[in-house]
Amino acid sequence: MASVLGLLLRGALAGLPWLLIAGLRALSLRGRPALRVPLGADRDTPEAPAVLLRALADEPAVRAVDLDLRDFAVGGATLEDLRGAVLALRAAGKLVSAHADTVGLRGLQLLSAVDHGSLTPSGEVLLTGFASSQTFFADALALVGVRAELMSAGTYKSFGERYTRNAPSGPHREAVAHVLTGLWDEALATIAADRRRPVAALGALLGKAPLDPAALHAAGGVDQLAYPDQAAAELEQLLGGPRPSPSLGWWWRLRRAEARLRGFIRGGPRLCVVELDGPISAGAPGPGERGPRIDPDELVPVLDALREDPSIAGVVLAINSPGGSALASDLIARAVRRLADTRPVIALLGDVAASGGYYIAAPCSEIIARPSTITGSIGVVGGKIVLRDALTRLGVHPESITVGPDAELHSPLTGWDRDQADRFRASLHRTYARFLAVVAGGRGLPVEAVAAVAEGRIWTGRQALTHGLVDRLGDLEVALGRLRLLAGLPPGAGRVLRHRFEPPRHGLLRLLLSQVRAPAASAPRLPSAVFAALGGQSGALGVVLEELWLRPMAPLCVAPLELDAAWAPRP
Repeated sequence: MASVLGLLLRGALAGLPWLLIAGLRALSLRGRPALRVPLGADRDTPEAPAVLLRALADEPAVRAVDLDLRDFAVGGATLEDLRGAVLALRAAGKLVSAHADTVGLRGLQLLSAVDHGSLTPSGEVLLTGFASSQTFFADALALVGVRAELMSAGTYKSFGERYTRNAPSGPHREAVAHVLTGLWDEALATIAADRRRPVAALGALLGKAPLDPAALHAAGGVDQLAYPDQAAAELEQLLGGPRPSPSLGWWWRLRRAEARLRGFIRGGPRLCVVELDGPISAGAPGPGERGPRIDPDELVPVLDALREDPSIAGVVLAINSPGGSALASDLIARAVRRLADTRPVIALLGDVAASGGYYIAAPCSEIIARPSTITGSIGVVGGKIVLRDALTRLGVHPESITVGPDAELHSPLTGWDRDQADRFRASLHRTYARFLAVVAGGRGLPVEAVAAVAEGRIWTGRQALTHGLVDRLGDLEVALGRLRLLAGLPPGAGRVLRHRFEPPRHGLLRLLLSQVRAPAASAPRLPSAVFAALGGQSGALGVVLEELWLRPMAPLCVAPLELDAAWAPRP
């Protein structure tokens, strides 16, 4: 009886506002049979474009969606999400068109999925291969007297190579070439299937960049050569009216408010999507750090709260991270394990979910990846940067007075002797053994089976599927479907909540305040603050270098840095 009264009370309180907002949302689309959705930097909503497109599939007033591919640049997994959303729009009976001025292989993947794709006649077609570039600093560091004492547990764990070598090792070349081949084959197969052409026909266009757009059109790679105004006019003609204003911000805000009120009225079980973006690092953010990151001090309490909330039927962890601190990864993995012991938890891997990013996914009930996800990299790296010779060349002569053994084990002023190096190497292998055990326990595999595909080696999502590191391929819709099935909910049931961690702000102000507040006795810490400020401008790489500088000898679970460009904050 009380539950019935509660439902009636919720309906009375929220029903009228819900109806009002639903009406306003419908009016916001009235007379707008076609909507332009920019996929570049000028989009007018903070939500991921794929989520917007899937929401538009449910709008009966919308007959067509026009995608603007100018400034379009995304990772492979994000691209696959967009393609899935386009196919969902078409399945809902919507006409989907897209226009680009310049197109590369990934842009062509999206153009091939729409009903009608057009390209500016004077644009460029850059169907180039995939490359992974990395700069090596061993000689440069030696010139200035800096020595990187870095070690790894895992034959393919190549993080430290750029600081200790002048060229990549054989295992590093092998692993990266294998991943690039997988991404290349995925892209060609996708385009060929969408355009209903054999892969060989597409191959005839390769090796000719920059290609004349007319040649791509003649080969069936694009439907039309047209300027933006011509493409817009054709869409207007198809719809029998002018194309409306492109803004979606007002409609999206109304839709979100409506969904919240509808969930409040209905009550019942809820599903939570926790979005995890950035490198994994514990403690306060560095003074210059601006991008998102995954901090156990912030994430673990959220996971614990979800575990204690009886209304949460299941959780999706949407992970987009190249890894970072091994300790932080392990703390998060334990919280994930505890949550997964009480309800289904699905890990959904994004553009990059490797090393520490895979570590925190391993304890989940299931792991779902996109075909082009970069994952794996099960291994550990660590060490410290030694600066004594560099300081001496500058006329700075540091001296230390020590008592007790290993007093300067962590110091950047002294290198390790052989015994200290052996002990640190052993500690890395202990962390690696822990990593293997976490993956083996989460995946239900023998440690030996995990070790055979570990050693720090990276894989695409499709390759990881064949090695048992993921359970299936799919996107958020697939993850939510599996979550409902494991939670015993019918299809479409459960209100979906989203939790996103905001990146740190006011980095310059933090840097200034840290120096104003620092007492004179802490002046030697200035290089750490400057290092953090400079490193913080470099995305995931900056956070990892900050970990290495501020916490020497702390084991790191981080993917090879040449993949840093493949990782990007979620749109």
